[in-house]
Amino acid sequence: MGKLPQQDSGAASALRKEAQRLPEVRVMFEKISELANGKLEFKISTMPNGDWVAESVNLPGILTGGTRDDDVNDLIADATFTFFDIPSKYCSALKLFNAGTKKQWLTGKRLAYYSTAPKTTAGA
Repeated sequence: MGKLPQQDSGAASALRKEAQRLPEVRVMFEKISELANGKLEFKISTMPNGDWVAESVNLPGILTGGTRDDDVNDLIADATFTFFDIPSKYCSALKLFNAGTKKQWLTGKRLAYYSTAPKTTAGA
């Protein structure tokens, strides 16, 4: 899932607006906003060889994984867009924002949170 070219901001903006009108995108935004804190939660398990698996905890059915060299954020976004049947031509125009991670002290597994809005800081 590549990023849109910087020099083509007019085309990128048009594609983003077109994507936001799609019923599938509206359903995705609605479902994510209905989740606790408006965020998807993923449990990320790492294998001894560095491979990892990410599974949505609060929206069953979203699952992805890769190797230590893979970009976790891009693959989680891709799995989420696939889950909601977002046509691939719009995926680069849409964003899921990493809203933070934390490590579970008992299991050593990571939890990652994603939302459809950028992370805000207190007082902003």
